[in-house]
Amino acid sequence: MNAFTGLTPHLCSAAYDIVAPAVLAAAKAGTINKCAGSVVVLNPAIPYEPKYQGAIDPQGMASDSFFDLVLWENPFGDIGRYDIDKYIAIARAKAFVSYLTGLPSHLVQQQFPSLYVPGMTKWGGSAVAGVGPMRLIVAFSGVQWHFDQMISEMVVSAIQAVCHEQMRTVMASDEAMILQPFPYQGRPNSRQDPI
Repeated sequence: MNAFTGLTPHLCSAAYDIVAPAVLAAAKAGTINKCAGSVVVLNPAIPYEPKYQGAIDPQGMASDSFFDLVLWENPFGDIGRYDIDKYIAIARAKAFVSYLTGLPSHLVQQQFPSLYVPGMTKWGGSAVAGVGPMRLIVAFSGVQWHFDQMISEMVVSAIQAVCHEQMRTVMASDEAMILQPFPYQGRPNSRQDPI
């Protein structure tokens, strides 16, 4: 029996652990403007449904239904020095833009502003992998938007690599199907690590 059941909070955390040293190095070098922010990963197994249209209200506040979509998030940084709650809210809003449109948030801003609805942020910094109703969406907020975008894309790539590693076991097993996971209960796994 194989153990891979699709993307999990544990796999998101493992993927971010691959990316975190690059974020820290960029902050130390002054390439990015701080070592603080928030990354959010939406659950790719939850396709768009109209009931999620208002998951983030026009003031940018996430409703309980938004947390149905969140698989994992990780805010980090010195809360005495930075407004981490702001980065959390903006990362969630960037992910929401991508969830509703299927596009990275900067692409909506720069090429498709007609797609904006109340509750969407104007900031870029999310990445989307996949097509159709099931997509992997990662958003980051905390530094310059183009580096938010880069970090989001790095996390997407790391998640894909970690999942490919899991698929090696699946392919070596006699199982023909991806097995049913234990049902997830509660809020997404959040770490609040130093990086």
